[in-house]
Amino acid sequence: MKCLQFLCVSTGHDKQYHTLIECEKYSDLEGPDGSPETDLSTGNRIVALPTASSVVVPVTAIMRKVILYPRVDDPHLCTVIDFQRSSLPRVLHKVIVPFYPVVDDMILVSGSDPEPWLAKVLTVQSRTKMVRVHYYVSNGDNLYIAEPNHRLGVDCVHWDTILANGEGTNGKGTLIKGKYCLS
Repeated sequence: MKCLQFLCVSTGHDKQYHTLIECEKYSDLEGPDGSPETDLSTGNRIVALPTASSVVVPVTAIMRKVILYPRVDDPHLCTVIDFQRSSLPRVLHKVIVPFYPVVDDMILVSGSDPEPWLAKVLTVQSRTKMVRVHYYVSNGDNLYIAEPNHRLGVDCVHWDTILANGEGTNGKGTLIKGKYCLS
């Protein structure tokens, strides 16, 4: 329901006031089997925009606030975003969280080798979406150290070539594959 206005009504014979709300009632969009339609990417319900009619109900009919987000594919439908729901829906698709590099991040960079290159972010240029990095090379036994030749080890790369954040735990000045330490 979309709240239009609150009403305070007194019935003449009992001298008591009753709080009501005038609202537009939204209907769940139903699938062929009669179950509510849901958005495939979020799992949230889909509702049809109401006609011009409105209803008056007691304020106790309000359960919680939701957000109605207009759908791009059909302007007469909205996705219900129920941010106060006790359990969130299972997502059917993989959620991609954007990664923005910061100085001292260890990152995996796409290069000419099949294996991604490991690098430490030295500087970030947000306007051009470039980072200056120092590559790390294998020192045997899956241990990595900063490329000793500074000329070969330092490079500028675009954010689009960053594959992931190289997370891990600190060691003694060496980088363990997937884990790092900066001394």
